[in-house]
Amino acid sequence: MSESEGTNVSEALPKTPREASSEDRRPVRVHARRGSLVQTFKAVAWAFLGIRGRGAHEADIANLNPVHLIIVAIVCAAVFVTSLLFIVRWAVGSAG
Repeated sequence: MSESEGTNVSEALPKTPREASSEDRRPVRVHARRGSLVQTFKAVAWAFLGIRGRGAHEADIANLNPVHLIIVAIVCAAVFVTSLLFIVRWAVGSAG
């Protein structure tokens, strides 16, 4: 039995993501989004307060870079926690 007579096993198996052609997948372009730093801070601030409208949220998803959102959110959370610690230390120090 020669190779041309039988079915090649590798052709019958589904392709893995690495083997899939570029036609099968859409490229993810994280850096193609051009949201400004001010827009990113506004989106994170509204998210912290929990009063973001659906339309504005969808616009943010379409325009803002997710990597920038994560970095700004971590920085804002650190600033928030640090400010709470300073307020608590000030309140405890002035009470005693």
